[in-house]
Amino acid sequence: MALPASGWAKTKVVLIAGRDSHGSSAHNWGDGVDLLSDALTKESGLAIETAIHKGGWPKDASIFKDAATVVILSDGGGRHPINKYLKEFDALAEKGVGLVCVHYAVEVPKGNPGNMMMKWIGGYFETFWSVNPHWTAEFKTIGKHPVANGVKPFTLKDEWYYHMRFREDMKGVTPILSALPPPETLKRGDGPHSNNPGVRKAVLERKEKQHVAWASERSNGQRGFGTTGAHHHKSWDQDDFRTCVLNAIVWTAKLEVPKGGVKSLPNPTARLSGKPKPAPKGKLAPAKDALFASKLITTRTKSHAVDVSAKVKGAKELYLVIADGDGSISCDWADWAEPRLVDEKGKETKLTDLKWKSASTGWGRVGLNKNIQGQPLRIAGKAVPYGIGAHANSVIHYVLPKGHKYVKFLARGGLDNGGSNQQGGSATSVQFLVFDKPPSFISIARSAPKAPPSGAIDHYPPNELVLPEEGLEVTLWAKSPLFYNPTNMDIDYKGRIWVAEGRNYRGARRAPDGDRIVVIEDKDGNGTADSSHVFVQETGFISPLGIAVVDNRIIVSQPPDLIVYTDVNRNAVFDEGTDKREVLLTGFDGKNHDHSLHSVTVGPNGQYYFNHGNKGSKVTDKEGWQLNAGSFYSSRNVSGKPSSDGQVYLGGVALRVNQDGTGLRPIGHNFRNSYEQAVSSFGDVFQNDNDDPPASRTAWLMEYGNMGFTSRNGLRNWRADIMPGQTTQVGEWRQEDPGVVPAGDVYGGGSPTGIAFYENGIMEDRFGGYVISCEPARNTLFGYHPKPAGAGITLPQRDIFLTSNPKKNFAGADFRNAGGQIGYITLFRPSDVT
Repeated sequence: MALPASGWAKTKVVLIAGRDSHGSSAHNWGDGVDLLSDALTKESGLAIETAIHKGGWPKDASIFKDAATVVILSDGGGRHPINKYLKEFDALAEKGVGLVCVHYAVEVPKGNPGNMMMKWIGGYFETFWSVNPHWTAEFKTIGKHPVANGVKPFTLKDEWYYHMRFREDMKGVTPILSALPPPETLKRGDGPHSNNPGVRKAVLERKEKQHVAWASERSNGQRGFGTTGAHHHKSWDQDDFRTCVLNAIVWTAKLEVPKGGVKSLPNPTARLSGKPKPAPKGKLAPAKDALFASKLITTRTKSHAVDVSAKVKGAKELYLVIADGDGSISCDWADWAEPRLVDEKGKETKLTDLKWKSASTGWGRVGLNKNIQGQPLRIAGKAVPYGIGAHANSVIHYVLPKGHKYVKFLARGGLDNGGSNQQGGSATSVQFLVFDKPPSFISIARSAPKAPPSGAIDHYPPNELVLPEEGLEVTLWAKSPLFYNPTNMDIDYKGRIWVAEGRNYRGARRAPDGDRIVVIEDKDGNGTADSSHVFVQETGFISPLGIAVVDNRIIVSQPPDLIVYTDVNRNAVFDEGTDKREVLLTGFDGKNHDHSLHSVTVGPNGQYYFNHGNKGSKVTDKEGWQLNAGSFYSSRNVSGKPSSDGQVYLGGVALRVNQDGTGLRPIGHNFRNSYEQAVSSFGDVFQNDNDDPPASRTAWLMEYGNMGFTSRNGLRNWRADIMPGQTTQVGEWRQEDPGVVPAGDVYGGGSPTGIAFYENGIMEDRFGGYVISCEPARNTLFGYHPKPAGAGITLPQRDIFLTSNPKKNFAGADFRNAGGQIGYITLFRPSDVT
């Protein structure tokens, strides 16, 4: 029987979160365990205490001491945190410790992990047996069981995995949530997660309801529970689903489940979002008005801390701010150590003796004399006598006593070991600030000094560019320092040019705060840009190779993610808290490599078209459709493996996807490294492709065509298969192999980048339906008039549209090894055309 929470021994629940993996709206494992912990310890009225570990399986086994049950929210499959600790947990299970697995955590590999999961919770997701579609489940009846107490019939759209592998004859297993999936959930091709003969027979032929939440009990009394829901973080806001999971945790801990179910407050994801609360109304103080602002504090800072001193004479309020130092809040645990107020006579008052009015933190919970996970405060390995633990971005607001005599605020701002001990300390960096009025985080972020490149910058004189076609003129519109080293660009409806910068490519780290997305504008209308500003800068930006502007949505290609920013207030600046950031797709290999994810182009059907090079990918769209694309070059673990449609895709792949992240489908594959694509109003796609040998090309992409770079099984390069008498140009693109589409215009050495298609009427008639392709290795823009030929399109004639190198006095290797030589030939290196 559950006892009142006060005055009695509490039952311990251990909550384990894996690493978040799907951006801000799904697979939020850390936020999920925080939410469940708050419900159990603060809202349920039950005698429960929780211990939380994030980032995988706890290395310190003492967390399991006296645990009644363990709850896991994490990625599964080969990444499941329990895979390497089967014996350790089995020892706990034999003692009766329960186990609850949520969503992806119900999937483990077949074999011993799967057998153990069936033993502990009654069933699991088995590849090539279970499936993972998104669908709306209608739970018209609820199973009879204590876990179902207070749970009423409900409907919820989620990624409900189904067709689980259960114990034989469902021994000891009770279904809790069951529904019949619609036939549309089985339209994908056969694959490890998508479809198979067994599930088709169960759902389409026998019309069997599928169990997506179940409880199990063994003869030794050990209890388990699994549910396949909660892919979407917002699913926790569904009261009946949340109650079901909370009931399961309580039941597996061998407590009595209240007849009406475990109580919890509604809408937990909004209340516990992990983001700073909105600042009070009124004018916000910019960073320059701070009473104190530290330098960037990292593990390279002496003692991992800084002395804080701020004059507070006459101040009515005190705001203690911890801001992220590098655009990311990863591992940014930080403490206000020994915070105190000093009066005119030098008497000190501990700030911890006063009550704050409000306190917010970017992760976890603000702790009084504890860090964000309730552990003792420690900075650089040393205990802190008293203080406040928080995590960037954090604001702690105090209202000072009326008529106070305080003149100074003193403290140490330091990095808590809870964060600095992670990732070798490399990820932790914060800034400490003190204000006497509500602070502006936007101003704080923008106040960080940027690092413009030093030294003079040469610009190629436009009058030196050669336009073979008469009647055309080239002028200089913008140059550095308005932007630096552009990799890609797009033009918005106001005529502003948005540029992705690439100053941190490969080994270079010229922009310590990360690369930028810059907006360039001609404000006075004189035909020359005179203004630029930063839309967004992230430390994770390492030479992003794509930028697209679609109304107020800005799409940035930064592997492993395709990121969509929504500029809600349309001020062309990403304002955190107002604007939105979503990882639309993730899983593209090559975070710091040009053979990875490239720019988005909107097609005539409204879909996003894009491609990636042969670094490969393992990407799942919002409906669960999975792309596997690898080759001998990279992503060998998925090379030759079918995607969700049953087809094998190789190397570089061209794709299209709906704007909401559903409907991902390949439209061509087996490139080396196509930098970009151009889409006509008829949906024809043109692209270029490059390689170090003399076989760069510009081509029309035949839909679903194999463009020939690697072997059909993805394991051999073209040199291994070239036949006697074949030239490099023929052999590299396998032009005499069956099933390979025409290579297009193979022109030799080069490194093609941006490409555009000009429709009829945009320029003069002579350029109607014209393809322009950038070729920086040749300091040239190529031009083509595509021609229909049979069932395809050819590029029969290559024009020189624009060049700085009419004499063609170059060799590809000259530019890779140019040293520091300055000359016009190496200065005009076109990266994109729009």
